Amino acid sequence: MPEEPDEALGRLARVLTGDDRHAAELLGEVAVLARRPARPDDDGLEDRRALLVQRVLRRRRSSTSGSAAPPDPDQQTGPDQQTDPDQPRGPDHRPDTETRLARLDPLGRTLLVLRHAEHVTLAELARVTDRSPAAVARALEQAATTAEAEPYEVEQALWRAHPPAAGAVREAERRFTARRRRTRSRLVLASMAASALVAAATVLPGLWRAQPYARPYGEWISTVQLAAQGPFSFQGLQLSAGQELLAVTEAAKPEATCSVTVTTASGRIPVPAGRKATLGEGPARFVAATDDTDAGLWWSVGPRTSALAQCDDSPGDRVLLDLAGQVQFARTPVRVPFDLNRLPEQDQVQSYLDYSGTIGILVTPRGATEESPDAVFVGLVAMTDAGAVSGRRVDINGTAGRMSDDVDETAVCWPVGSRTVCAAINNPEASLSGAEKIRRTARVLQTARAVQLAPDLDQPGTWFDAQAAFPR
Repeated sequence: MPEEPDEALGRLARVLTGDDRHAAELLGEVAVLARRPARPDDDGLEDRRALLVQRVLRRRRSSTSGSAAPPDPDQQTGPDQQTDPDQPRGPDHRPDTETRLARLDPLGRTLLVLRHAEHVTLAELARVTDRSPAAVARALEQAATTAEAEPYEVEQALWRAHPPAAGAVREAERRFTARRRRTRSRLVLASMAASALVAAATVLPGLWRAQPYARPYGEWISTVQLAAQGPFSFQGLQLSAGQELLAVTEAAKPEATCSVTVTTASGRIPVPAGRKATLGEGPARFVAATDDTDAGLWWSVGPRTSALAQCDDSPGDRVLLDLAGQVQFARTPVRVPFDLNRLPEQDQVQSYLDYSGTIGILVTPRGATEESPDAVFVGLVAMTDAGAVSGRRVDINGTAGRMSDDVDETAVCWPVGSRTVCAAINNPEASLSGAEKIRRTARVLQTARAVQLAPDLDQPGTWFDAQAAFPR
């Protein structure tokens, strides 16, 4: 009987990383990032294996530039390495295969394992590692020489490896999802052609003034912007009552996402622990990463407001300082295509999102967080063919919409001119009862019918001021 795909991927992750903790972290990331199979008979293993390889190689920079020491062959233990106390150890003792693989850099170890244990062709290795076939052949030859491992030994090491515990993988998946949500939110609607955020006519010059503008708690206005010239460019903006998150990309690394999170609290914000730094003329702190957040550069904007610059690609201090130095603070009205004052009294607007051309609003029950299973996303989808939306017909305030209900979400979309508006609610992993499906469908429809649209969705000048369009 063939082994389960998840077990095969778990073995591979264990051998490529060398320890259970890192293997579980990578498997959690892959579980979040993996696409659903295109065909019913496709288990998606090849796509997930390619994602796993990309994540392993992506961590190469941080692992080689960090302070971690190389593994000590005499202290390596693993599932295929049960030490025999009676086995002599000395100069002639040859370390086992896993220990020899651990001496390789991530690229060499990945190529050696995929080639000899999973029998991946050189052409496929070049594709999944984004390198030329010649470069792959050279790296593979060097890895084989360094590891002194025969092909059958590498294959045996993979078969003897044990995948990380399922619970550890699920916990890693939860942490990775939480980190992504801080930057990209949980908006499940499609993102379309890029559009620029409507900016204010004037911008405060320079990062530091005597009193940089700080947004009052609960106000639906924007306060953080990027300077006109610099190495970073706008990608998205997310607002909630107490936080404003500006997502950006760096010109030198467009695949990496950075962010600046401005937090407003009801009381004075304490200075966190971390390495001291100077930003402009004021103090700052380099704060360490945690299980839920990346490392970053923290600085104070006011007694009750602070900012945190972060990147998800293990940046150096200079990158974070450059990002923080490009930040400017100014009061900027937020214009939205929806008026939501007709929402039921028990609902509230939890957050606003402008990301890659999609404008989204998250609606939750009052007092709930964005994690609420009753959170509904309302989004304006840019330039999407409404005929591409499938599902049964429903009425949305006199407009014909389409209602769909699949394993991922319950959603309704309806055309408005050249745009499409959607309301969606995420479905949990567990299967839903018939009564719960009916309730969630009714909630999505109720939210969709409470939406009042701006006169012209193609003209942001006709949109509403969020301060007046969101219920208090």
